[in-house]
Amino acid sequence: MKSQHQTKPFAAPMARKPSTDFARNPEIEILLRDGAKARLACEVSGFTLSIKEDLLMPTRGSPNAALARQIAMYLTHVGFGMSLHRVANAFGRDRSTIAHACHLIEDKRDDRAFDDFIDALETALSNVPEPVASGVMHQ
Repeated sequence: MKSQHQTKPFAAPMARKPSTDFARNPEIEILLRDGAKARLACEVSGFTLSIKEDLLMPTRGSPNAALARQIAMYLTHVGFGMSLHRVANAFGRDRSTIAHACHLIEDKRDDRAFDDFIDALETALSNVPEPVASGVMHQ
């Protein structure tokens, strides 16, 4: 049964500099970083599957968008080592939805071609460097 409470996706403000109060709060920093990792996984899976929709939107979208989102959820959980709870917060979904997506992708990995595809995406995400401190690259 659907919950009456509808959560909204977390969207890290990529273009804006966080206020100094947020930058000093480690919990906010974790939320921002988790949201950025979810966005990165969405962009990678959406790009490789030619999805034009925003995968963090609260709607299901097309079946292809749903698959790309499930792959992104799986990659965020497995590739970035985030708990199901943190992934759920980053995607604005219930933890059970994330668990379902991860089980679905694990089952699909029995297909060799799909497994190779997911391996390639995991490798791509693992090669993305961690964020650097603000201003470090401009010195």
